[in-house]
Amino acid sequence: MTSKKQFTHILILFLLFSISTSCQTRWQGKKITLPKISKEIISLRKNDQKYRSKYIELHNKGKKGTEEYKKVVEKLIETDRSNTLRMQEIVSKHGWPTFDKVGEKASNIAWLIVQHADKNPFFQEECLGLLKEAIDKGLANKANYAYLYDRVQLARGEKQRYATQSSTNSNMNNKDTYFQTIEDESKVQENREAMNIQQHVEDYALSLNFEYTVPSEQEAIARANEIENSYHINIEKAKKAMQDKAYLEAANFYIIALKSDGYTVSEDYVEASRAISLSKHKDIGSASYYYLFKAVFKGYKNLDEFNTNPDFKNLKEADLDFWKNVLMPTIDKLKKARKE
Repeated sequence: MTSKKQFTHILILFLLFSISTSCQTRWQGKKITLPKISKEIISLRKNDQKYRSKYIELHNKGKKGTEEYKKVVEKLIETDRSNTLRMQEIVSKHGWPTFDKVGEKASNIAWLIVQHADKNPFFQEECLGLLKEAIDKGLANKANYAYLYDRVQLARGEKQRYATQSSTNSNMNNKDTYFQTIEDESKVQENREAMNIQQHVEDYALSLNFEYTVPSEQEAIARANEIENSYHINIEKAKKAMQDKAYLEAANFYIIALKSDGYTVSEDYVEASRAISLSKHKDIGSASYYYLFKAVFKGYKNLDEFNTNPDFKNLKEADLDFWKNVLMPTIDKLKKARKE
């Protein structure tokens, strides 16, 4: 179910981890209250990085789609799943793994594990609040909060603040990498500095192989208007294509429109997934599942539709394991929470 966008994040986070753990000085050698938990959290990083490193290696060698690549992706997904479950248990019992509980290294690794828990955005959101409380007490890394904040925002289709998340469009032999929509974009570097992110946003973009210049306030407003206009144009085209039963055309318009984080509504993601399912689009096993998660996280109300609407049949059959063991349990928990 992992999308191109998520795999871009995998590469970014692999690079970021060395940055976020480079300042482990203040709590080194100090007594911590949960040494066993600290050791366990550190051990969780082993497979997390092992399979991400292998994925990056295969991806860079152009081996995407090979059996070896597929096996690594499966291992990566399973590792994220098991690590997320264990972090949920730890957080439920001990709260956020702060410097004084587990040390700075383990605290940063806890963040990394949560950052990779994309199949459980509600847990990421919960941890974001706990992380903020820890930061206010000086017991967590401020930069980690920025990365997780952006992750949570984009998971619900909203704008990021710190320009920590990027994506890549592939068009034939051309690859266009860009920062996903940024709120108050003219102040993005100020916002990064306020969270102790050391690398300038323009240098960060270069490290990801694209050029970026912080816009002036006027340029930022113009850019935001352009993104909003693009959203409305492509959504209308998508809706028209759906009415005409041109499902593949509709799916492609939806995919373009949904890049406009900050302007979307939950129904857009559901309709995009429906169009992809009906068209048997090549992204049926990636973007479509990601969209359903975003719809749920963004507050979509008619959750029973996913199982009752026959338009989702192809989507369900394409990855029944994900449907039964990931998406439906998430929806069931949300329905229960809404009743409470």
